Amino acid sequence: MRATVDLIKDNLQPQHVFGRWGGEEFLYLLPDTDLEKAKEFAEKLRLQVEANCYVVMRHVTMSLGVTSIMEGDDMNSFVKRADEALYMAKENGRNHVVGYITHGK
Repeated sequence: MRATVDLIKDNLQPQHVFGRWGGEEFLYLLPDTDLEKAKEFAEKLRLQVEANCYVVMRHVTMSLGVTSIMEGDDMNSFVKRADEALYMAKENGRNHVVGYITHGK
């Protein structure tokens, strides 16, 4: 996992925020980025991880849930939406990027 984190950190820009959120989950925040650009960025990361050849585990993939901040969001509603998108990516066979724009109920 360390090699994957290092690969992701190589994509960090000064305005980006990246950190662990739970066991094997991470948050990557892209301020001032719309949903489509965030999905494109997530897909770029996913492809980089998939193409990387790791020493211990030769093939690693990554599922990503992407959302945008919405009016009325707090940290809980924002993260819940991203987590729901991540769950959808995993349900769709893993190694996917799913964008989620509506509030989950």
